[in-house]
Amino acid sequence: MVSISAGNHGYMEYCTKHPNPSSRPISSEPEYHQRRKDLIIKKDLTVFVPFATIYLCKTGVSRLLHIKTKSRKQLDPQHDMQVALSTKIPRFDTIVNRKQQQQSH
Repeated sequence: MVSISAGNHGYMEYCTKHPNPSSRPISSEPEYHQRRKDLIIKKDLTVFVPFATIYLCKTGVSRLLHIKTKSRKQLDPQHDMQVALSTKIPRFDTIVNRKQQQQSH
């Protein structure tokens, strides 16, 4: 809501400088709209990005607690955390096929 009002204020200034639509420079109008769009995007990112990072942080802490309580013997949960926090689904069949099987004694 704030970014829209700020964008409208700039447009009102532009219209005040060029009251007659035919006197407005045609080449600057698309540039003005692009700058206005970029400004709105930057303001929106500053508002929405912290919410995503807070969510990811809370998710990471929750998964770390789950990993640590599930396997207390493991001191370094780095690899488990990488898998737990990744949004990509691993292809286990490819991973297993690349590993060399242990020979029995």
